Order: sequence, then C-alpha cells, then structure tokens
Amino acid sequence: MDPTAFISYAWESESHRIWVRDLAARLRHDGVDTRLDQWNLRPGDDLPGFMEKAITECDFVLLVCTPTYRDKAMKRQGGVGYEGSIITGELLALRPERKFVPVLRRGEWGESAPAWLLNRLYVDLRGEPYQEDAYQSLIAALYRDPIEVPPLGSRGKSSLQKNEMPSAEKQSHVEAQVGRSEPLPLIPSNEAALHEEARRLARLVVSELKLYNEAEVEEGRRRRDLYERLKEDIDRSRQIYEKRVAPRILESTNYFYQELVRILAAGDPKALGI
Repeated sequence: MDPTAFISYAWESESHRIWVRDLAARLRHDGVDTRLDQWNLRPGDDLPGFMEKAITECDFVLLVCTPTYRDKAMKRQGGVGYEGSIITGELLALRPERKFVPVLRRGEWGESAPAWLLNRLYVDLRGEPYQEDAYQSLIAALYRDPIEVPPLGSRGKSSLQKNEMPSAEKQSHVEAQVGRSEPLPLIPSNEAALHEEARRLARLVVSELKLYNEAEVEEGRRRRDLYERLKEDIDRSRQIYEKRVAPRILESTNYFYQELVRILAAGDPKALGI
C-alpha cells in the first residue's frame, strides 16, 4: 500500500506556497498519497476538521520548517499553531515518533524548528534546487526502506581486555558520569520496554509543561516554588502520566518526579518547593 502524508507549513509567502505545492506534487508522482490544503480544501470547508483528520489518519506528517513556521508554532498562531497542538498531543499519546518528519526549508535548524522538534533528525531541502540525495532520503523514510547495516561479527573471549571494569564498578562509573544520586532500579528483562515507555512519557509531558510555561518556570526556579506556581499544570500532567503507565511500573519507579527535577527544576529538587 502506498504511504500517505500530510504537509504542515506556514503560509508565509506566495513563493513558499508554490514550493510546498511542487514538493507535494513530486511526492505524489513518486507514489506518496500526499494531502495538502491547497488542493484538498474549498471555501466553506472545515479547516480544523481537515487538519485533525489528516494528521491523525496519515502515515506521516511532513513539517516544513522555517523561522516563520517556528514562530507560529511556538505562539500557537493560525493553522500552524493548531496543527502543533494536535502533533504534540499525538506525541504524548505515544504514537510512533517517525510519523513526524521535519523538512528544513529555510534558515538554520535552531531558528526554524519548534522546540518539540529540535532533537529530531531532519531532511535538509534548502537551496534552489535542493539536493537530490536529500529528497531521496525523504522518499526512503516514507517508504520505510530498510537501512543496510554491516554484518555483525563475533568477539572471542581471548580478546577481552585484562583491565576491563567489573560490572558493579562499571555501573558506579556510569552513575557518576550522568550525575545520578539514587540507585538504578533493578528492572526485570520482561518489563524493560514498559519502563522505557514510562520514562519517555514522563519526559514528554514534563517537556510540554515547561514549553508552555517558560516564564513561570524561570521565576519558580528562582523563588523555589515551582509546584505551588504550576500546581494545576503539574497535577494534570501527572494524571496523564499515571493514566497511561502500568501500575506495577508506577509502584517501582517514579519517572514523573525524576523528570520534574531534571527538566522543570533544572536538577535542583529544592526548586520544586515540596
């Protein structure tokens, strides 16, 4: 089955709209069933409904990043802002992250990508014309072409280094490097995926909380009253987290609190004021 894709972009100029339309047309020519407001909407149509349906139903969402796109997404302005709300909601619902494919069209990455996209790999389609190999990498991603990996060899026991750290010492060394103050939880192998999902969800909900309360977070860190200042938002985020995490994971490790300290309080538990 051919992949489906929706293109999210900012209406910043006529030339940019034409460029996006040409990209969408080329994708369709290459077998990607691409949805675009310019040819899927008519006067009187429900714009929010179209965006919600396209983002949730399509296999992929291409986000054409420019400084204007970032500005509208961060300020929740216009269609881009509305789409951003839907996209971050999808991420919080643990949808596959590879669904959202950033495409850098103009500017540097740091000034063109919304905060929730900054840590993702992007396709660089800047320039006139853009690089063909970059476009082909986009096509490969949309078709989920496998990446060729060199075959894995083997290592004999005789090649082990004599000065290799014992396991316990390795763990202490790693903890020191990342600044952990609490012991690492012993995670049964059959629950590792559940713990990783919980950790990822905690990171997402707390990052989202911080993103929309930057000024309050800075002031709360300074006054060390983050929880009192953001109580309603923190409690709502915790409810989202607890609703989606298995009870046995909740009982064993409090990833939500760990991310509150790491992301919201910048590593200082006292800044939470609890």
